[in-house]
Amino acid sequence: MPSIARSTTIVALLILIGALIATPTVASAATAVVTPATPVVTPQTTRSGDEIHVPGVTATFARSGSSVKRTNSVGGGSSVEMVYVSVAGVTGSTSDDVNFGMSESGIQTLISQLNSYWSAQSGGAVNVELAGYETRSLGASSCSPNSVLSAEEGKAFGGQFANNSWIGTNQHLLVLTKEACGHQSFATVGGSGGEIFSGNGISTALGMPYLLHEFGHNLGFEHADASICKNTGSLDSSIANFSFSSNTCPTTEYDDYLDIMGYTVKGATPNLSSPQRIVAGWLTDYSTATASAGSRSFTLSPLDGATGTRALKVTDPISGEVYYLEYRTPQGRDRTSAEFRYSNQCGASHGGYQICNLGSSTSTGVVRILRQLPFPAESASGTTVLAVGGLSGSSVKRNTRMKTGQTFVNFDRGFSVRLNSLSEAGGASVTVSFDLPATTATTVVLDKPTQTYSTSSPATAQVTVQSSKSEVIPSGTVAFYDGTTKLSTVAVDSTGGAAYALPSALAVGRHSITARFTPGSSDLVGSTSHATTVTVSKIPSHVSLSLRSATVSTGHHESVTVTVSANGVSAPTGTLTAYVNGRSVGNHTLTASRAGTLTFSLPVFTTKGTKKISISYHGTSHIAASTSATSSMRAV
Repeated sequence: MPSIARSTTIVALLILIGALIATPTVASAATAVVTPATPVVTPQTTRSGDEIHVPGVTATFARSGSSVKRTNSVGGGSSVEMVYVSVAGVTGSTSDDVNFGMSESGIQTLISQLNSYWSAQSGGAVNVELAGYETRSLGASSCSPNSVLSAEEGKAFGGQFANNSWIGTNQHLLVLTKEACGHQSFATVGGSGGEIFSGNGISTALGMPYLLHEFGHNLGFEHADASICKNTGSLDSSIANFSFSSNTCPTTEYDDYLDIMGYTVKGATPNLSSPQRIVAGWLTDYSTATASAGSRSFTLSPLDGATGTRALKVTDPISGEVYYLEYRTPQGRDRTSAEFRYSNQCGASHGGYQICNLGSSTSTGVVRILRQLPFPAESASGTTVLAVGGLSGSSVKRNTRMKTGQTFVNFDRGFSVRLNSLSEAGGASVTVSFDLPATTATTVVLDKPTQTYSTSSPATAQVTVQSSKSEVIPSGTVAFYDGTTKLSTVAVDSTGGAAYALPSALAVGRHSITARFTPGSSDLVGSTSHATTVTVSKIPSHVSLSLRSATVSTGHHESVTVTVSANGVSAPTGTLTAYVNGRSVGNHTLTASRAGTLTFSLPVFTTKGTKKISISYHGTSHIAASTSATSSMRAV
């Protein structure tokens, strides 16, 4: 990569947050290797985990339900991925060298391993070849991964990878260091080519599994994660509620041990799970379950196998969202997964809920439910395995696998999946049912479009709930809302109706009234009405005045008594303005203690003649303004 002085796309340095398990006999969870150096980041570069996102490069495969649209080879026929390997001695000293065996023959073996893995995952669509090998001495004082990759990109193989020139070439620069260099590994994502850095060597215990993961990023794959939805009902939600920071379905990055794009552990090279392979067009021996096909049972073969139904794609008929089921067994590549090698563990708490994994049965294997996880900001999709299997009867600790006999019902009850049985010999028997609940339509109408504040006869909202199935009578409750404010909840009657008199004290102005139906049984799906508007007007007021005398001597005060009345208001308050011959001569405050009546003095008249007196009442937030009739008096 070019030096900082001349590069316009300096990549972000991030480590692979992998789990490094010391020995196969350890029964506890793996600990994450987290030793990041200070990243160098420019505004043009985004970063996530061990990924380098290059501007203008689409990160991952197409979304579910769409045709495959990759900028690289994935899903677009076969390709030959040419890998150029540069082995760097970063410092002049050899005492800090910890990675060995990286001779040309050792590298050829590594590339053969990469080819074997990714050719198998892609059904022969991806082939990996060694295109070049060189060693370089950088003469640096210390091993900084970002600096090493920058130097190598600019100089390795005659500089042919400088300035991201690998994009669209199916060529890959793999930089390996003799030094540990922080035990960091990271790679570019997508782009029909790529760059990979690793300070973990090429050992089959650690270096090679890391490189399989990073090469997956070059091919365009995002991470494989795990999610737990914080509810005790469906254990699921709409996919929009899944994210690393979600309060509904918090997701833990890398937390899928049965996917090469999840946790990378010592000696573990599990398969790429079914959603990635199906969407990429690599896995074709899978079945689909849709409502139009009705409810039926399927027998899943192990994903690592070569025959039978190796995955199931289920489309929710209500939301259109897609789910994947797969059967993973401790055979072939999946045998290496930590899921079958270590005891059960539960991760950090997400608001009291915990994702649990590892400890899967080595005799029967596991059935998992997965979903594609969108990352809109990166125009990318990863995958997540749902934590749906209760652990020891706990409602807050859940495994990322189903239990035999368990039924999973998705969030909107569009379908259910029952795990009937599973065995390596007979496969996993699952039944997908589309016994859909009836949808409902809720309507609300008002018996009048207006009402007066504090009226004794407010508008009545009449609700009707209709079911899409004539045999299912709506039952449940209707909540009435003024905008986002809940007003009241009313039970639905035997005809699907509900009535509610709006509050008499609704504030003056326009109000948007909606009704939300919550079903009382699983046979129905809730619904919300369109909004209807009621306008609340102020209470009319009336002002009267009386003069103490019809005449007054000039130079003397004359008093006036004002009475303000408003229907239903015993003690109107507000401001009064007195007018003489149309000119304001003073303001006066009417307090509640006055009970609507106030007596005050008019100014001294300095001229003789007829004086026309009137009083204006300015009203309040809920009482309308008004003006008295004009009274006359004579100044003599």
